[in-house]
Amino acid sequence: MIVYHYAPHDLRYTAADLAEWQFRRSMFLWLAASDGQAVAAELRDSPQFRLLPSQRFRNAAQGRLFFVSGHQRNLSLPRGLFGSHNELVAEVSDQDGFLQEVNKDETEQPRDLDLTMPESQEVAFDELLDYVDEIGVPIFFVSNPLPEYSKTRATLESLRMQQRQLKRITARHERAEILFPEQRFLPRESFATLNHLRPLSAVVNSKEVAMALLSARTMSSATDAFLLSLLAKSKSLSAKR
Repeated sequence: MIVYHYAPHDLRYTAADLAEWQFRRSMFLWLAASDGQAVAAELRDSPQFRLLPSQRFRNAAQGRLFFVSGHQRNLSLPRGLFGSHNELVAEVSDQDGFLQEVNKDETEQPRDLDLTMPESQEVAFDELLDYVDEIGVPIFFVSNPLPEYSKTRATLESLRMQQRQLKRITARHERAEILFPEQRFLPRESFATLNHLRPLSAVVNSKEVAMALLSARTMSSATDAFLLSLLAKSKSLSAKR
């Protein structure tokens, strides 16, 4: 099973935007590739470079992607704005398995968000789901929560367009499902930034996602056991904080 978390407002960026920001190169560096490998990757065009594994699955990704060297010298190199692979692993280990957001979003005024996806994002989703169809694994799309200050008329209108786009894409793929049909909005205090929850809110969000996955009809008994263990860990983290 694959759970694909996405930020609704990040889907509005075009392929030209990502190229201008050297987005792929930054992701390669974040995955602990060398600078030379990252530069080479930026010049390539392949669907596999659109897959963005999370921090928790960094090691698994490195074991499968040919461009990452496991040499200890490479894992100790700083990578641009990021620390070395080893430094980030140590930091995550010290923070219960995730990088905590300690900022506080001070935004008070309503904020309009343009959430309509460009064609390049639709193509990227289709290519990802083609691969998922090929390997025969169910995939659940989970939209990250948005702050309530963004729940404006303009945001909701463009959000409806984005949801229609996603439904049109997933309808073409048998194993794809949108986990939350309605966008979730949380209080401003839950956020460190527009796209990052504060630690306790992240725990609550993980529990909500796990509960929704448990109720999905396609879940196997083995996956159920894994999610129950995830829920138990979420409760432990909540008690600890």
